[in-house]
Amino acid sequence: MHPATSFALAKTQENVTTPPSKQTTIGHYIFNAGSITQKDPTRRLEATLQAMALPYYIEDIHFQNKLFHRFWVGPFNTHLEAENARNAIQKIPGQNPEPVRIDPYKAPETN
Repeated sequence: MHPATSFALAKTQENVTTPPSKQTTIGHYIFNAGSITQKDPTRRLEATLQAMALPYYIEDIHFQNKLFHRFWVGPFNTHLEAENARNAIQKIPGQNPEPVRIDPYKAPETN
């Protein structure tokens, strides 16, 4: 992860999750629903995720003098749950979420 990365959280929504923690081993599956630099599309995507009652968090990334708001959806307990959420978002015009992956911060640690 880029050193300038910081996490921003919407504070009042109950379906918003906190940033990943290495201590958590339940709910490994996430996907990126989009990375946005403009306020209006950011608000629209956030409102859409809230309306769909999907857990998400926003990762703010500074890259080439721009601020990107990266929307991570999840965590989900199973790959199927994450894929179902991804498919629902993908049906929205203009949305092309990335494939589901295991959250590296929540993945069980191996010895």
